[in-house]
Amino acid sequence: MNIYLITEDGEKYCVKGKTMKEVIDVCLNSYLKEMKDHYKEAYNESHESEYYYDKILESCSLVGRLVN
Repeated sequence: MNIYLITEDGEKYCVKGKTMKEVIDVCLNSYLKEMKDHYKEAYNESHESEYYYDKILESCSLVGRLVN
């Protein structure tokens, strides 16, 4: 298990996961759920996913291996 530093829209936080893709998918799914709840019928998953990658996600970097 690894720890990754995520930067989204200027905010930084750590997430644990096996791979960087897994961590980014978790963050994307969290964002999509929030947008679905907010926009309800006007929600467009394809548009929101593209927006997340283009405007929200700034970086994801490996901090290190989680040892405990």
